[in-house]
Amino acid sequence: MPGSGPRRAYLLVTNSDAAGNRVDEGDKVDLMGEAIIMDIAYGAAWGYRAINDLERENYSFRNERYTDGGVYSALPSHGYMDRRFTFFPPSEWTTRFFVTPIGWNMHSQNLTATVALEVGVIYDRNGNRYTFTPIDKTVHCTAAIDLKDLVDATVWSAIENIGGWSWFGVTSGDAIVYKLEYVLENSTYGGTNNNGYLLSTYARP
Repeated sequence: MPGSGPRRAYLLVTNSDAAGNRVDEGDKVDLMGEAIIMDIAYGAAWGYRAINDLERENYSFRNERYTDGGVYSALPSHGYMDRRFTFFPPSEWTTRFFVTPIGWNMHSQNLTATVALEVGVIYDRNGNRYTFTPIDKTVHCTAAIDLKDLVDATVWSAIENIGGWSWFGVTSGDAIVYKLEYVLENSTYGGTNNNGYLLSTYARP
């Protein structure tokens, strides 16, 4: 799917027979996949393993917190499910969160989820603690959210040149979240670097 400029989307894959009729595979681990996004101009690439609904071969894509199973690699809107993440100095690296809300009828609904640095605390790499009022961002369908958009200007100026760590959370809805950090054409770091991490992993309580 070649294209120019920003592109945001998600792909749902199902199984069918030669006539195109949808057929359940019958084994929850049989449908798997990988994806890669390539930036030909800069020679950068970001690859990741696809998310699989472990219990149902349909478009429900419910979170695993429901008793009859679902997607494990998603964050529900519970405070104790916040995920810690680190970030390089924002003056040199870009840290961005790719958020995709999940739920019932994902193939036909414009699902939403709200995310934030829910705890309202950031630590820099020297251990200094900064507090702020969390900034909520509501995602429709899918979106890429920069770390800068989740922090107030005062805290941002304090951590911009040093980096640090904080907590990322979903305040409403359920969502799959990847953290992407990258730098383009930077001689200090060897040109272009792209790192992608699945931030949303949910374990049974």
